[in-house]
Amino acid sequence: MKKIVLDSGLNLEIDESFSDDMELLDALIESDEGDALAVSRICTKVLGKTEKKKLYDSLRENGRVPVTKVVPAIKEIFEKLGEQTKNS
Repeated sequence: MKKIVLDSGLNLEIDESFSDDMELLDALIESDEGDALAVSRICTKVLGKTEKKKLYDSLRENGRVPVTKVVPAIKEIFEKLGEQTKNS
């Protein structure tokens, strides 16, 4: 498990094997092609259900989780994971 801390201070634990997943790659491509629904699948594939809930709860406003906050958070997660890989 990799541990990352987002700029917001949220601590997440991510299973390192998430990147070897064709369904994740499919969801990333779909998202890049404009499919907003793919964001939810990406979150689940990268974070798993428990950590996805932690992320969503940290972003929740008035009972809702804004997509406009989830997308930058997922980008930050990938950046942090990339930094860890470079520094390893």
